[in-house]
Amino acid sequence: MMPPLASMSPSTESLLTCLGWGTIVSCFALVIVPYLRGKKDLVTAWNCILCGVATNFGVGFLEAVDRTALVYDNYMSFDFPDADYRESIFRSLVFLVTMFSMYYGLKLFQAFSKNRFVVSPKWSPLLLASVLVVCTVVVLSSAFVNIPFFKEVIFNLSQKGAVFGGTFAFFAWYRNRTSLISLMLFIVIFALAALFCMKISPGRRLLLTLIAGPPFVSYWLKWRYLRPKKVLVLCCFGVSFIVLGGMAYQLVRHFDSRAGAFKQQERTYANIWKNLSVVSWEGIKEQFGGWKHTLAQSNFEYGLLTKRVVDEGVADVHTLNTAKFVVSYAIPRSMWPGKPRPIAQILPREHLKVPQHATWGVSVAGHSYYEGDYLALVVYAAILVLIVRLIDEPLRREPSNPFFIGTFTASFAYLINTLRGDMGTHFVESLECILFALILNWVARLWCGTGRMAYEPPGSLAFMAGRPLTVRYR
Repeated sequence: MMPPLASMSPSTESLLTCLGWGTIVSCFALVIVPYLRGKKDLVTAWNCILCGVATNFGVGFLEAVDRTALVYDNYMSFDFPDADYRESIFRSLVFLVTMFSMYYGLKLFQAFSKNRFVVSPKWSPLLLASVLVVCTVVVLSSAFVNIPFFKEVIFNLSQKGAVFGGTFAFFAWYRNRTSLISLMLFIVIFALAALFCMKISPGRRLLLTLIAGPPFVSYWLKWRYLRPKKVLVLCCFGVSFIVLGGMAYQLVRHFDSRAGAFKQQERTYANIWKNLSVVSWEGIKEQFGGWKHTLAQSNFEYGLLTKRVVDEGVADVHTLNTAKFVVSYAIPRSMWPGKPRPIAQILPREHLKVPQHATWGVSVAGHSYYEGDYLALVVYAAILVLIVRLIDEPLRREPSNPFFIGTFTASFAYLINTLRGDMGTHFVESLECILFALILNWVARLWCGTGRMAYEPPGSLAFMAGRPLTVRYR
């Protein structure tokens, strides 16, 4: 760690520290207290956003005070005026107030979302087979389709196919845990999907969504009906399982792009399997020492860099660039070379000229500096709340619907990191999860028929009834 920067006054340092810990405590209180009161579920898209606020805002404030030495310190100054820190804090708080107001106070998004996606095929072996066939075809097609535009579409959907396939396979076994065939099917599909995720992406988020499938399915099918204390313990184990999986992958994920211990090998399935032997408990424990940077990834400081390049005229303001990026995402860049690009790529590669092929999350404040000040904060808060409602409301209505569980599972890691940035990329990823669930649903309905509200309603939660409930599966 490095000492606080000379330009940061003691009052700003204290403000960042208090706001950091206050944000963390407040967000986790908003997750736990409504659950214990029987008002909300514990595992939801909105709670992922709250965790994202805690890690990217709260920990981000703390990291700005107790900052991590970066390789980029060799190319630029991370010393900012005291006023810049305070302005970025203010913009962050404006976004939070706007987002909370839209979620808790404005019922428009909830009313729109709660009656979406009401038709699904009922669960059956044929449904499982149809979903696994579609997921397998999409995943395999990513290796053979080379037609421009379609190649990119298939590549993006193949990532969702791997996660949905693993989630549906576990869902099938969890409904009938005495079935050895279902267990073996899940193990094979999960292992192959994990290798595929590691092959196509060195990023952690894709693999984390796959790893999250078993605990999330377990929660929505059974855990949520148990007593609250037991649910909290089980969820702690589930979160630990997901976090440790991500930390283990952190040790090997860059073997194809970094020298040193790995000697920069080609990213093949054989090399992935070989390098998994590098994973060790000692390597995992070392990562806990830099927990602030691991969680926040310097997003608050990158937001301050964005303000600097805009104020100095190095970068022009692009009003609502993220919204334009999302709307135009499906248009091939070959047809529109000037199509908007995410600030996460433009800032380090073009405006700051860092030699590494870097992608930075610039925080909510950074997006506002680059994209039209407070207008961007309001628009992006609205988009985020709409996405959350589209994922949460159908799942609350039909908590045992595998399509809704799969949508939440595939999007959870992107929801947590949306506020770190890049917001446009994460908006697109979450919307693609919803789109892929719709595609699976439509295809499965062709083979399996349709049913309105095909899965059992939620009923009363265990802590509302005061006793565990019996879960009946259809």
